[in-house]
Parts: sequence; C-alpha cells; structure tokens
Amino acid sequence: MRKTLLTLTVLAAAMVGGEAMAAPRAKMLFEKQKKETGIKKQKGLQRARIQARATAEANTIYKPLEETYYFYDDGEWLEAMNASYTYDDQGRVLTVVSTTPESTTWQNRTSYKYDTYGNITQILEESSTDGGKNWEPSSKYENEYDDVVTDFRTATLMYAWDYEWVLRYGTKYAITRNSGKVVTGAERLTNFQDEFTPIARLTNTVGNDGKITAVKEEELGVDGADYVWEEYFDYRDIVWENTDGQALGFDPENYAVGANRIKAAKLYFEGEPEADVTGEYTDEQSGRLEIEFYAGDALAFEHAVLDDFGSYVDERTLQYTEDDEVFTETELYEVTYSERGLITLETASYLYDEEEYVEKLIYDYTIDPDKDAVCQTLTSVYNSEDDETVPETKVVVTAFTGLSGLATVAVDATEIACRLSGRSLEISSPGATAVSVFTTDGRLAASKAGADWFSLDLNGLSTGFYLVRVAGQGATRTFKIALK
Repeated sequence: MRKTLLTLTVLAAAMVGGEAMAAPRAKMLFEKQKKETGIKKQKGLQRARIQARATAEANTIYKPLEETYYFYDDGEWLEAMNASYTYDDQGRVLTVVSTTPESTTWQNRTSYKYDTYGNITQILEESSTDGGKNWEPSSKYENEYDDVVTDFRTATLMYAWDYEWVLRYGTKYAITRNSGKVVTGAERLTNFQDEFTPIARLTNTVGNDGKITAVKEEELGVDGADYVWEEYFDYRDIVWENTDGQALGFDPENYAVGANRIKAAKLYFEGEPEADVTGEYTDEQSGRLEIEFYAGDALAFEHAVLDDFGSYVDERTLQYTEDDEVFTETELYEVTYSERGLITLETASYLYDEEEYVEKLIYDYTIDPDKDAVCQTLTSVYNSEDDETVPETKVVVTAFTGLSGLATVAVDATEIACRLSGRSLEISSPGATAVSVFTTDGRLAASKAGADWFSLDLNGLSTGFYLVRVAGQGATRTFKIALK
C-alpha cells in the first residue's frame, strides 16, 4: 500500500519556522529519509482507484465486476467514474475499463501483467473514443525483478505512445554477486533519453566467512561544474542479527527490517568512525536500529508489526543539541489492517518537541452479507490542524463476479489447514480458497486460488520470514513462516 498522506517534510519546515541546525551528518540522514520516503498526498479519485483495485483483489470469493466512484464536494457525493473489471484465474485484476457519467463512448482501459510471483510486470493504458471498438495506447510501465530476490524491482520504465513507444523516464538497478551468490554491489541508474547513467551505488565488502562485513552507499552530486560521488552512509564491522547475503538497501534504515538486519556496526564518514550502530529485535518482524553519534546526537529507525493481520508502524526519530538545548523530531507512519486483510487506517504524525501534526486516512467498508464481500468503500480524511474528519471518496460495487469453482459450503476457521513442506505451502480448506504470502513490510510475494486441497510453490522467494493469509468462504487464518 502506498503512503498517500501529506508530505511531512513540508509540515516540519512550516511548524518550526525553518530548519533547525544540528550536527550535519545526523540531520542530513534524517532529512534525506523524509525526502526519500515522504508521504505524498494524491488526488482523491486516484487514491480511490488504487485502493479499489487492492480491495478487489483482497475479496476472496466474490469480486467486483462493476463499480461506481464518487467524490465528496460541498456536502454531496458527485459521480466521477464507472469501472468494470476482469480477473485471471488467481483472482488478480487483468483489466479495468472506466467511463465517465458524461460519456460512455470515451473509455479508458488499464491492463496488468504479472510474473509467477505475483509481481506486476506491465501496466498498459489505452483509450477509446468509439465505445471500446478500437483502442489507442497512451502509456505503459514495464517492470523487471531480480532472479534471486524476486520482489526486488530491477527496472521501472515508463513509455509514452507517439506512433511508437518512446521511453520517457526509467530507473534500473545493476546488481553484482560473487561466486557464492552474495551481493557485492549495486548501481541505481536513470535515463537521459535511451541512455542510462549511474546516480547511486552500493558497495559491499565480503569477509572470509562469506558474509558481508561492510555496506557503503554513495550518490552522484554536483560540485561546481563537476559531478562527484558523495558518501551517504558507510556501515562497517557489521554483526548481523540475520542475513541472507542479499544486502540491497540504499537507505540506512533498510537494515532494520527484512532478511538483512544489523545487530551491531560502526558508521563511518570519510574514512573515520562517527557513530555506534545497535539493533534490537523483539521478533523476526519488529526491530529498532539506533545510531549514536560521537558528537552527541542520535538517530533511530523502528519498524514494528502490530498484529497477525500485518498492521505495522514505522518511526524515525532524531535527537540533537543546539545552544545547549536538546531538540527531538519524530515521524510516525502507521497502517492498520482488518482480519480480512483490508486497510482500515493510515496515520501520519510529525512531532517537534511540544508541537504535533497528525493526518489520518480512514477506510470504512460495507460487507454484502450474501456474498461475504466488500460492496462499498468509503474514505475520509482527518487532520489535527482542522480537527475534523471529512468524507473524500466512495466506491460502490454494482455487480459481482465469482471465482471459478465457487463452492457454496461454509468454512470454519478450524477447517482451514496450512502446512509448510520444504518450500511449498500445502492448503486444505473446503470450497474456494485464496492464499497470499506477504513480506514482513506488507508486500505481496506470492498468491494463488484453489479449492479443497492445493499447493503454492515458494521456490522463487528469498530466505527470510513471511506472513501467509489463507482465506476461505467465511473464514480467514494467518500464519507466519520461515523460509530457509
């Protein structure tokens, strides 16, 4: 789920009347995290379309066939768009065709393609002016993924149609590994027309035991008329809490989550140690990484999974001293999911000493009792500045479609069984059932739909911990698994 609330960087500047001065390195790391992971507010309709697609895929048995989108304006709901869906045999959206209330002749079609792990490999946008008889392409995204870390995107390319596909912008990652398949480096490249140039690079040092002992990230900057490589972070003397040798994090906080978590390290800058790094982890999903600068400042990143449904909170905290006074800045981003796996609340908070700004995006669902599926999604926005909650968008399902092989038998939670056998999930559940495998930060890694008994091959996933949600008609169970 994308972070879709207001950019906290802008709020911070507005609240404190300008950027407070601190130790350059600690402040730089904190501010860059805001820039890289800024919570961007999107238009209501676009946000509703993204959420509606996620909801459509999350519905287990019945899925939306047709929907109507509304936005709230000056006390009334205005119809904005109608959409119709098609799905593949795993319940993933294949196409969305949308029309406006003003004209059914003009149509827009969005088509999706996936790889075997459920990753989106292509998003194609087309339009029609004759009611869908003929389609003209307008844009497309092409995604590629790493063969080893199968959810790591190695390319995102955006093309525009001008009687042929023209590359507008793109990002690529070039990954290098040693003979033991351990990542020794990676480059982030961006394009100027059809030519790709490195703009960031990761350099890993591998010890005699085959484990990574140091991770250094640099980014291309400008010094006068020259391009120079500027050091961002440099972890050395790493002791791992857990590692699979696939360290690909381009941000210092990446090493507090996932398959490569730091237990202890030194942070260097320009060849000299400047901070002690300590990681503390309560379980395989939750942990806190603290950077204690020798100058007296401190920076911390924390990720905590809150329940079996995948709800989580991310926190970034900076503490620094200015004119003998200690200041603290904290960013919080929290996501809450229901037992159905539907997002119910996003909360973004910025705290600066005694001042606090909070914005929430609230999701309310209406369930069709006969089909046990979402038939309406209502989103509302709250911000502490106005201290009020305002409706924003509404999506109403006007027609449903069922998965093939739909069974009428009800399922108790006790009737759902899921067993990990090697690198295969074996699912037993009466009737139509869907299984979804998520990484610990909520990304879909694999999925499949079936009935009675079926299996899901996980050989393409990297070593680490995952959440598994098995949903049958009327019941959902969540499991934690560890792949070796």
